[in-house]
Amino acid sequence: MVTHQGHHVTVKLLTARRSILCLAALVLCVTACSSGVGKHASPTTTIATASSAAASTTTISPSQVAAKLVPCRFTLPTHLMGDNGGIKGLAKKLVPIDALVVRICDYSDTSPYPLIGAAVLKGSEAEALEREANRLQREPERPTCNDVPGVSMQVFVFTFANASHHVFVYGGDECAGEQTNGAFNVGNTRHWLNVVAAAVYEGATVATPAVPCRLSQLSATGGWQGGGGSMLGGISITNHATTPCVLTGHPAVVLQDPEGGNLSIATTNFIGDGRGLDRPVLAPSVDPGTTFVLDWGNWCGPQTPVSVQVVLPNLTGFLTATSDHVDGFGGRPRCDAPAYRSVLSIGPFERPSS
Repeated sequence: MVTHQGHHVTVKLLTARRSILCLAALVLCVTACSSGVGKHASPTTTIATASSAAASTTTISPSQVAAKLVPCRFTLPTHLMGDNGGIKGLAKKLVPIDALVVRICDYSDTSPYPLIGAAVLKGSEAEALEREANRLQREPERPTCNDVPGVSMQVFVFTFANASHHVFVYGGDECAGEQTNGAFNVGNTRHWLNVVAAAVYEGATVATPAVPCRLSQLSATGGWQGGGGSMLGGISITNHATTPCVLTGHPAVVLQDPEGGNLSIATTNFIGDGRGLDRPVLAPSVDPGTTFVLDWGNWCGPQTPVSVQVVLPNLTGFLTATSDHVDGFGGRPRCDAPAYRSVLSIGPFERPSS
């Protein structure tokens, strides 16, 4: 089903929200931490050790700190292996230590909760993410979400670490919209989510990258409905493989007549409302894995059936979009200006929204 408001269109999908905090006992797959607060003077930590003869120092680099971190599990862990017990300042600050390293584990919140991305940030990159985390505004009370089947979102598990201490932070990209260390809860911002997505998928050291999608493992469904003389709607893409995969770039669409000829229309890409993704990761068997918006206007041609062909970046061939059985592709735009070409506007990939 498709809803719209002006030109801001959302593909309405059969998804719901699940509580991030209900996953608190699931997401911390790390070793227990000790108490205290570290200091940042440089991208290394120096620990003084005493002996009977003289004092010596040991320099710990970010790479050494990263090497001691437990890797992300390939599925969301089912038991608690670590917590923030003993860390000072947790009730006052999301990350109350100075981190040399940040590990990010990104999970789909749909069974079997697969790992869909991971990254390790070191040195200045880790410090920058720590600063962004601590800029988030506090939420005095933990928001709650309805625990309804069918949710499609992501859960992030962060490990902020230095030579002596670890702080674990977890949260999601939707639902109540918060990140928490268990004692201090902050609300998400779009800027924060974009920073995290960029860290995991756009240039960070990705530990378990999703492979590029193959056309054979994907399907497309969608529809449109009338709005102000145009047909407003969108397409959903689903990954039917058993492992996650990634798409890149901006989708394209070709409209064809019953004989397979391309309709005489112009196409244009638009940015949308800022929620677009350059590299959406499609979790396995999550319907849909990603969506994008369509806006077709000024059609003065014949009212014959139309076939919607989806062209995905860097993939040979196309997907024929089938009807979503709600709106389908039966409607046609109004002919407002016969002297001008019909235009189909195509939005970027987006996360599915409820």
